[in-house]
Order: sequence, then C-alpha cells, then structure tokens
Amino acid sequence: MFYYKGNAMKERVIQVMNTKGLSSSKFAEEIGIQRAAMSHILNERNKVSADVLTKILTRFQDISPEWLLLGIGQMQRNISNHPQMKQTDMFTNVTSGKPGTPKESMPRKEPVPEPVSKETVPGDLSPTATVIKDTFVSMETPSKKISQIMIFFSDHTYEVFHPEKG
Repeated sequence: MFYYKGNAMKERVIQVMNTKGLSSSKFAEEIGIQRAAMSHILNERNKVSADVLTKILTRFQDISPEWLLLGIGQMQRNISNHPQMKQTDMFTNVTSGKPGTPKESMPRKEPVPEPVSKETVPGDLSPTATVIKDTFVSMETPSKKISQIMIFFSDHTYEVFHPEKG
C-alpha cells in the first residue's frame, strides 16, 4: 500500500478540516472513513493513504489536488460560480454543471440529406428518395489545455502524466 510520508500531509488534512469547520470525527464521517483511522492519522500512528486523499478530494471538490498532494499553490481551487462548481466531462468536453450549449473539442459529424434521382436507388418506389452523406463540421476549440492527468489505481497508488511539449 502506498502512503505519503511526512508531517506536511497531515498538516494539510488538518487545514482542510479547520477550513470546513469540522471536528475530526465529523470530518471522518464526511469523507467516509472510520473515526479511529482519522485519529491514527492525527496522532501520527498512520500516514495519510492515497485512499484517504482520494476520499477528501471526492467529497470536497473545491480543494486543489495539487495543494493536497504536493503542497503546491492554493488550497481552494479557482472555480467560478462556486459553490455550484462546473464539472467537465473529460471525454466529450461538455460542461455538465450548468445547463447550456455544450462545447465540443472534436469535429462533429452531421448527416446532410442529398437528393438522389429515382434511377440511382434501385427498387425504391419513392420519388423523393434521399441518401444521407456524412460531413465534418469544425466546431470551436476551447482555449483550455491539459496540464496533467492523474490516475488513481485500486492498490492506492497513482501516476501523473504530463503532455509532451513540442
């Protein structure tokens, strides 16, 4: 099992607890761990596990993962329209937190009807037969770029991937 070493991680967890105004037992309940496990972390009997960090970040989505994991930057994410945070579906780049028109980063296929004469569609009795033709329509590309991707594994380890520069 992978554990984060050092007192700094515990101090950041305490800072989250204090910011949220929660006791250690209420904090443990909020993130879904046993009160005893939280006590062990605070008394430095146990180190903060990747599982506990994942639960904190899942429950308190306004907490910056970079800050909690690495101590980099500010504790709170800079999210507009807080507390109803915008959540982005990373596979289709459609904002799901607020209703509206979706942004798409990939070209979209749209069927375009094209009239065809009766002779080109054998056996068709309809005088207005049509064939659907695929056409690519280029949509606006968002200005956001991926800076890193973190993948958490079931064995409580994680990997960070950064895009290649070039």
